[in-house]
Amino acid sequence: MTLVMLRLPVRRPLLAGMVGVGFLGVAVLGLGLEPRVVPMMVLAILAGAGTEVFDIGWSLALQENVEESKLSRVYFNDRLGSFVAIPLGQIAYGPRGETFGYSDVLVVSGVVYLAVVAPVLTSRPVRTLTRTPVRSTARSGR
Repeated sequence: MTLVMLRLPVRRPLLAGMVGVGFLGVAVLGLGLEPRVVPMMVLAILAGAGTEVFDIGWSLALQENVEESKLSRVYFNDRLGSFVAIPLGQIAYGPRGETFGYSDVLVVSGVVYLAVVAPVLTSRPVRTLTRTPVRSTARSGR
């Protein structure tokens, strides 16, 4: 996916990223509703590609819009939040699946995921943030 993204001109990186990451919610929803092999393979590929588009779009938006002197702090806080939240969510899944049923927990999770992505897509800053024009660093006269 990274090779594809190198060739595609992404004018609105946050918008493309949020649309891409929405496929992860669809895949979780599909896993809870009808976990058949071929449809899940397609959804998993779309979710993986969408997650990669999000990661590239998010990184691109940060690098172009955050001052270089503050970028490492922003990345640190972003990654720290993710690395804390991911295992907590994973720990919570087992007991909830045992209590409510794994399919129900997956369906609710997929719906909640999409319910979080949808309002972000309606956010004007996410929709309108465009790429910074590329400045040439080549020196003339050589």
